[in-house]
Amino acid sequence: MDAASLVTNILNGLITGAILGAVASGLTLIWGVMKVVNLAHGHLAVLGAFLAVILYKYTIGLNPLLAPFAVFIIGVVIGAIFYYTSLHIIVGKAETMTLKVEMNSLLSTFGFGIAIYGLLSYAIGRGWIAQYEGFTGWALKVGGKTYTTILGTNIIYAKLYAVAIAVLLIVAVEMFLRKTIWGLTIRAVAQDSRAVALTGYNPVTVKLVTTLLSTAMALMGGALYAIFVGSGINPDLEHVLAPLSFVIVVLGGLGSVLGTFIGGLIIGVTNGIVYALTGETAIGLATSFVILILLLLWKPTGLFGR
Repeated sequence: MDAASLVTNILNGLITGAILGAVASGLTLIWGVMKVVNLAHGHLAVLGAFLAVILYKYTIGLNPLLAPFAVFIIGVVIGAIFYYTSLHIIVGKAETMTLKVEMNSLLSTFGFGIAIYGLLSYAIGRGWIAQYEGFTGWALKVGGKTYTTILGTNIIYAKLYAVAIAVLLIVAVEMFLRKTIWGLTIRAVAQDSRAVALTGYNPVTVKLVTTLLSTAMALMGGALYAIFVGSGINPDLEHVLAPLSFVIVVLGGLGSVLGTFIGGLIIGVTNGIVYALTGETAIGLATSFVILILLLLWKPTGLFGR
C-alpha cells in the first residue's frame, strides 16, 4: 500500500461515511426519543433507494437531483402508515418503556420490515420493478465531465452531490431539533414524557411527528445511497445498511443526529483504511463491530450521548 492509495481510500471512506451517517440518522431519532429499536430501519432505507429509482426510471423521469427530496415527502406518508400500523397501540400512550413494551415494539417493527422486504421481492419477481444494477441516468456533468480530482483521486460528481444533500439533511434536522418549538418538544419527550404532558403538549402527537420525521429521513438516506453506489440496489442490501446503522448510532450516541453523522464518518474512514491495508471489504465490516464492542465497554452512551 502506497500513500496515494491510502489517501484515495480515506477520501472514499469519508464520502461513504457521510452517506451512511445520513442513512442512520433516522434510526437515532426514533431510538433516542421513543426508545424504539426500529428493526425496520434497514428495509425502509432500501425502500427509499428503490423509490428514487422508480421515480426516475419508471414514472415521471424525475431529475436525480430532486429524487431524494421527493422520496422524503413520500417517506412522511409511509411514516404515518408505519406509526399507526406498528407503533401507536404499543408505544403511543406508554408513559414508560417497560420490557414488555420494548419487546412488542421490537417484534412489530421487525414484522413491518419483513413486509417491506416481501413486497419488494414480490414486485421484482413479477417484473413490476427491476433490481437496480446501474444505469447512466444518475451521471451528473460539470464542464462536460462526470468527475473531479481531489488530492489525486477521481471522484464522481453524483457522489459529491449525494454527500452535499446528506450534510444539508443533517444540518436541517439539527436546526429543527434545536431552534423550533416542535424540535425542543421532541427532545423533551426523550427526557421525560410525563413532564411534557403537564406543559400541555400531547406526547402521542410528538411520537407521531418523531416517527414521520425519522421514517422520512431513513427513506431519503436510502435514496442518497442509491445515487452514491450507482448499482447493486436490491432487497438484500438491508443486511448491510441495518447492521452498520446500528453500529453508527451507538457510536454517535442515541438521539444525537450530529453525533450519528460523525459516527458515520468514523466508520467510513476506518473501513477505508482497513480496505487499503487488506483489500477486503468484509474485514472492514468486521472492524466496525469490533469498534462497537470496545465502545460499549469504554463509553456505553456513545461519543456524543448524554
